[in-house]
Amino acid sequence: MRKNPYRDTRLLTGAALVLGSTLVGGFAFTMLSSSEIVLVATADIAEGDALTPEQFAIAEVRMGQSLERYVQGTDAIGEGAVARESISRGELLPRSAVGQAVDSEMRPVTIQVAQPVTSSLSKGALVDVWASGGQEGASSTILVESAVVRGVDEGGGLSGQGARVEVLVPSSRIASVLDALGAKRNLYVVEAPGLFEDAE
Repeated sequence: MRKNPYRDTRLLTGAALVLGSTLVGGFAFTMLSSSEIVLVATADIAEGDALTPEQFAIAEVRMGQSLERYVQGTDAIGEGAVARESISRGELLPRSAVGQAVDSEMRPVTIQVAQPVTSSLSKGALVDVWASGGQEGASSTILVESAVVRGVDEGGGLSGQGARVEVLVPSSRIASVLDALGAKRNLYVVEAPGLFEDAE
């Protein structure tokens, strides 16, 4: 009697491998075919920064029902668009983060601070702005809480100037900052937990 080929374990193992690879391939194809195109930031963007298509790359991801919350094309970034919130490098662009400058209540202010800045103080960091000194007996006062850093100039060099930090300040707090500057009070920035502290 001839041996039954269907009882050969090698044949059964081979058939199982072929079936498994077919199922895996089909699953992978389904995953790729259901992916959607979204925009992902290629650099850290601070609140109030102008938004341009060059700041983003195209990524294919599977979002499901949450897809509608994110920007899918550069045509959604119109002329004069600004970031309504800070966005870290590698983060998807939420629709809620795209706004216009006229809609923002935040205003950029550059202040010369009375202390050296640390390397961790970078664009997108959150800081509290304090005033100290000035009038005799004046106590230290917090002027702005959780201000967003837009730029840092460490100063020094031939100019001999101290560090300057550009921050976004609510329009309701600008008068307090200007009054402190006019009274020749020393201004300090104290770092708070920021959006980009873990960014590489």
